[in-house]
Amino acid sequence: MRVPAELPRVLPVFPLRGTVLMPHGRLPLHVFEPRYRALVRDVLAGAGVFGMIQHRAAPEAEPAPPLYLTGCAGRIAAHRPLPDGRHLLVLAGLCRFDVVEELPVETPYRQVEASYERWLHDLEPPAELPEVRARILPRLARYLESLEAQVELGALAAAPLPVILALCATTLPFAPEEKQAVLEARTPEAQAAVLEGLLEIHLAGGAEGGRPN
Repeated sequence: MRVPAELPRVLPVFPLRGTVLMPHGRLPLHVFEPRYRALVRDVLAGAGVFGMIQHRAAPEAEPAPPLYLTGCAGRIAAHRPLPDGRHLLVLAGLCRFDVVEELPVETPYRQVEASYERWLHDLEPPAELPEVRARILPRLARYLESLEAQVELGALAAAPLPVILALCATTLPFAPEEKQAVLEARTPEAQAAVLEGLLEIHLAGGAEGGRPN
């Protein structure tokens, strides 16, 4: 499979520690910093695609903290500009990417040279994998119950498996490193295996957690 033209090699990125975008997932964003307002304006003038990626450390550590080497490109699926210049938008996950290098730029936001070749299977129709669904849903239900989260499990169970995996990685209160591990797992089976392990660890009290966002 060739890289589609909609996936730019020079990719504007929105670094946000603790937040991941997954293929087939949706990520709501409230964009208020001036540099990312500029990013949104620029990408809306084109294909509407930019990348989400995490900082490796807290962003206060230095002006341009190092980035993880894998993120996910997404397209703006819904957009509401606010009168004061802020943006409310929903980003739809398209395909993961690897950072070849960060580029020297004059824009206020960061840009990278992106390689998609390792992740082109993200663009294929998602598989359902009923045996994976049967394993992960009971663990997820127990975890949400432990958080006293108000979630309609029937509606969640009816969602496609990649959507369930994306929702878990995006919304559950896992550590940034844990979310990155899910993002970098190559296949839905591997993503589910990482999530199963994280759910068991958190249920056993082996990691700090909180309530879903």
